Amino acid sequence: MQEKFKWDYDYRNDSLFIYRAEARAQESMDIGDLIVDLGKDASIVGVEFLDASKYLTELANMKITKQGLKKIRSASIFANTKMETAIIKVLLKFAHSEVSATMA
Repeated sequence: MQEKFKWDYDYRNDSLFIYRAEARAQESMDIGDLIVDLGKDASIVGVEFLDASKYLTELANMKITKQGLKKIRSASIFANTKMETAIIKVLLKFAHSEVSATMA
């Protein structure tokens, strides 16, 4: 069963929040312009990008604009944690393209 994700993009503040539709955050970790929400058992249930267009442009190594982020059709996060290290992959789908970015 594929998890469902929701997303909110705030154009004025250029922040993108991607989160599991059915999960609740128990705590959050601020890592620069990235906020990671953790659920039960320290599982990652949400990711917020502050200054999202700049952050994602650098991460994906391609230009991502604020106008483009307004047109997201779907968004997903995939997370794997091992030995106190988290690897997070973000997938954004647009009408005619998709962007994938991975961070550790």
